[in-house]
Amino acid sequence: MILKGKKGFSLLELLVVVAILSLLLAIAVSVFLGIRDRSRMTVFLRAAKEARPDLQAWLDYAYNPPGGHISATTNVDCQDVNAGELLSVGVATKYAYCRNSILKEVSPWNAGSPLWVVATDPTGISSYMGQIVMVQKQNPSNSTWATSVGVYAIGLDGSTLYNDEARY
Repeated sequence: MILKGKKGFSLLELLVVVAILSLLLAIAVSVFLGIRDRSRMTVFLRAAKEARPDLQAWLDYAYNPPGGHISATTNVDCQDVNAGELLSVGVATKYAYCRNSILKEVSPWNAGSPLWVVATDPTGISSYMGQIVMVQKQNPSNSTWATSVGVYAIGLDGSTLYNDEARY
């Protein structure tokens, strides 16, 4: 029986609509969070993969300087780089400084942590979760830096997601 003059929705109809909207919102939020995490991982891995050619150019410049500044082919614009400094502080250390301090790159998951970390030994790098670790060994007998830099992208679980090496 239809009552004339009564307009509006019943309480039950409103509850059903609210329940359906809540369900749709929960699905949308979970999809959005998944897309955001995949996006962060893509940017993170791309940065690690693009570092090898840059490091290769920096190593070539450090151990065989053509004069002037680092090659313009590198993606990192760090104008104050010179071969002597690269040899004294290490290519990885200077590269990390340029990426973290000049380009202001931070870990996509840990906002207070730098994206680039330098180590002299690959053991224990799994503790740098959500960061890119560059390993450049130093010769203990004469304090010279090795002519290679390993690049490791460490996942949130401590596993190595990417590993490559630039060599002079």
